[in-house]
Amino acid sequence: MQQDEFEGLQGLVEGWGIWMQPWESFHVATEDLVDAGEGEVLFLGRATARLRDSGVDIPQEIASLFGTEGGRIASIRYYLDQAQARRDAGLG
Repeated sequence: MQQDEFEGLQGLVEGWGIWMQPWESFHVATEDLVDAGEGEVLFLGRATARLRDSGVDIPQEIASLFGTEGGRIASIRYYLDQAQARRDAGLG
């Protein structure tokens, strides 16, 4: 069973641990940070990952939508589709 939601700092660590299991390497480069209003920040970037024992780099556009409360990150949604992330942020 795949869990789609994790809570708190421990949940963030657990979720990323699950995500990283198949990868030999995983690198993220920032392309843009956008103030989406209403306490949301949209991260747009590019990931390059390599499956274990494959020797093949896989490039992928990525995005994250951060919700903030009181100057702290309160939620994070991860995307492999930047257009969907923009729509969810109300940016088109």
